[in-house]
Amino acid sequence: MTGRTILLGLLLFIAAQPGCKKNDDLPPEKQILGVWVSTSTEDILDFTDEDTFYKSNKNIHEPYRYQLEKDSIEIQYVGESFIAVPPTKHKYTISGSRLTIDFASKHCFGFPTELLTFVKR
Repeated sequence: MTGRTILLGLLLFIAAQPGCKKNDDLPPEKQILGVWVSTSTEDILDFTDEDTFYKSNKNIHEPYRYQLEKDSIEIQYVGESFIAVPPTKHKYTISGSRLTIDFASKHCFGFPTELLTFVKR
């Protein structure tokens, strides 16, 4: 075998290998899992599983339940501060390592009434 044949074989082998799966290829319930840091507040959201996340900052660490539906996320506070906080629905998008949730149109307990953007850590 010549060096050229070996090089060609190596290039063909590398080209045939499957690439890494991009986050955008995953279903939303998998894309959202992990830690997200707000770009405008001190808040951190830690989506631990497909129905629970924790919101934390220097003062709190509070649990929330969530459910994804097409382009909306339903969020309900389930911590000890209040017993009956109703769930609220908000538009959301995930694009690569950016999560945007629209809290501007409806108040959600514990969040400012504005559009928030988070970056995956």
